[in-house]
Amino acid sequence: MRIVICVNRLTGGGAERVASLWIKGFVEQGHSVDVVMSSSIDPVTYEIPANVGIHKIDSRFSNRFIRIIHNLFFKSICLKKILTTINPNVVITVMPEWIPLIDKICPHRTFKLISTEHSAFEHPTDALISSDLYMHKFESNKKADVVTVLTNSDKICIGSRLDNVVVLPNPLTYKPVEVMPSKDPFVLAVGRLDGWYVKGFDILINAWAKIANDFPTWKLVIAGGGRLENKERLEILCEELNVSSSVEFVGFVDPLSYYLKASIFVLSSRYEGFGMVLTEAMSQGCACVACDWRGRQADIISNDKEGILCRPNDINDLAYAISRLIKDSNFRKLIQHQAIIKSKEYELDVIMNQWNTILNN
Repeated sequence: MRIVICVNRLTGGGAERVASLWIKGFVEQGHSVDVVMSSSIDPVTYEIPANVGIHKIDSRFSNRFIRIIHNLFFKSICLKKILTTINPNVVITVMPEWIPLIDKICPHRTFKLISTEHSAFEHPTDALISSDLYMHKFESNKKADVVTVLTNSDKICIGSRLDNVVVLPNPLTYKPVEVMPSKDPFVLAVGRLDGWYVKGFDILINAWAKIANDFPTWKLVIAGGGRLENKERLEILCEELNVSSSVEFVGFVDPLSYYLKASIFVLSSRYEGFGMVLTEAMSQGCACVACDWRGRQADIISNDKEGILCRPNDINDLAYAISRLIKDSNFRKLIQHQAIIKSKEYELDVIMNQWNTILNN
């Protein structure tokens, strides 16, 4: 099958990393894959098979007006030429912003159009979905033959507003460990510091402050890059709560080595569409605590079985969940082993089998 994947870039970002994994999986299955990128400036940093065609259609113009004209007119011409030349069976978009452009240039298309969504279809009242994003999610997606969403909660949220919605979780980046690695006494969180509010790092630090004195040999490690001002904001919070000595900010790192060593992982987000870091941590034997945003993390974890679920934006609930895992080593080890087993449901070959079902249908 000839597959074209439209993605903004192949560097940074969770959705882009997922796209790179799909590309690898499709090639391994014998499909012909081409990638259309809307950024000609960003380098390709994810590993892409050598036989995958890479087409960059954005501009390098520094002048904003010229860049806008280019994107309005020449981008359409370039994309239509690429699709006409390749003559794909399927076009997969990473984010729905591509769909109006594809629908405009191919009004009588012969290929199937699949839109893949990588964020939740609902947000809390203090961080509502923008009008542009809402339009793409609920209007642009009507042009697609299939829309994939990350969780059953999103499918329920969409209801009858879109047809042919399929749940497709994100695949694992890492292979689940076969033997439990040696664990150190620290709690790990992973995420960009610039997104500290969404990631709930302030909630996590407040929760840690409630229990840190009870566990003097443990520490909290937060891995993720971001602007200095946001790191300083969180460091000031640590100082105010007297936990600076037990909280460590390690910056932008490959999280794998930290997953392998961490005894406990915490997803403290105020809201989260899925949480790739959650399944990644589970695959490396972390006992996980996840703030469950309207059932989305409950899609991944059964409470007290593969991890502990708690209420978002609840400092006391989060503190209690973390302390349970620190206090009870037998319970923690049981959760760690069951997390590894559960994570195997998100291995790439399992997700690619779900892709095959979508493509065959």
